[in-house]
Amino acid sequence: MSSRAFISSVVHRHGTWHPIEDLAPDEAQHLRTFGLRRYSVLKPPARDYYVECVQQVLAQTGVEPAAVGAVVFFTSTFESYTEYDDLAALAHTAGLHNALPLGLTLGQCTNYSTALLTAQNLIATSGIDNVLLLGADILDERRAPRVLGGRLSVFSDCVACGLVSREDHDGYALGAIRHHYLPRMHEISPERDILGFLKGFSEGLKSACKATYEAEGITAAEIDWLVPANLNLQVLRNFAALAGVPMERTFTRNVERMGHSFAYDQLIALSTLVEEQAVRSADRLLLIGIGGNYLFSAVALTKT
Repeated sequence: MSSRAFISSVVHRHGTWHPIEDLAPDEAQHLRTFGLRRYSVLKPPARDYYVECVQQVLAQTGVEPAAVGAVVFFTSTFESYTEYDDLAALAHTAGLHNALPLGLTLGQCTNYSTALLTAQNLIATSGIDNVLLLGADILDERRAPRVLGGRLSVFSDCVACGLVSREDHDGYALGAIRHHYLPRMHEISPERDILGFLKGFSEGLKSACKATYEAEGITAAEIDWLVPANLNLQVLRNFAALAGVPMERTFTRNVERMGHSFAYDQLIALSTLVEEQAVRSADRLLLIGIGGNYLFSAVALTKT
């Protein structure tokens, strides 16, 4: 039995699109200058979209609901306190009667990479053939601002779903997944110690990329697409330099279209690249993410 894993058929639901000008004028001007154009506001509850997304993924891949061995749910915002009930309702309604429910959250905007790592390991070690990834984030603007600190981007509410499987469904083969954790970064403020912050940030992202390249036996020069989060273009130029990949091979087209969909930007990009016929068989991709400025991740994929 093969222990390889493939990800395919990522689908997503955004809400009502708002122009960036709906934000405070100074924030809107800065974000527009660096590539942002709009953001999504999704009407809660997120669970209203779960069954529809899951059924679309299963229809696209031809996988029967009973063949799903686990659902990995990941979120940063905890849109409500009913996630467990929501997953049980989903499993019951969608026929996922054999799916183990698992939850992830602490990686924040790297939750996608810990979800992929969990699915990859389940397939390699637990005899599970199919793992659904399901993520949902709806920002509560009473508790958190819509614009990221430092005006890095604007949050877009989103529900996303995809399948990680032992069988390839015309997707991407999962390779090495590496994380670099720098807990000391929680006490380093860019406002008070910009040099210390930049040094730690550079160390974290470079280390995650380097470990992934080494595990894959490749160099940055062999990456066809670098896939980061949808942050402003000035920031992404710095990310590309740290990863060692030219900006022209960095996927940025969803920045203006979708804003920053929490931990889903990189997964959604996989489908966008296919839809736009911008990726070919055997192309190598590196997905990179940062959670809370202290968790850094890199994921190697190969288009099948």
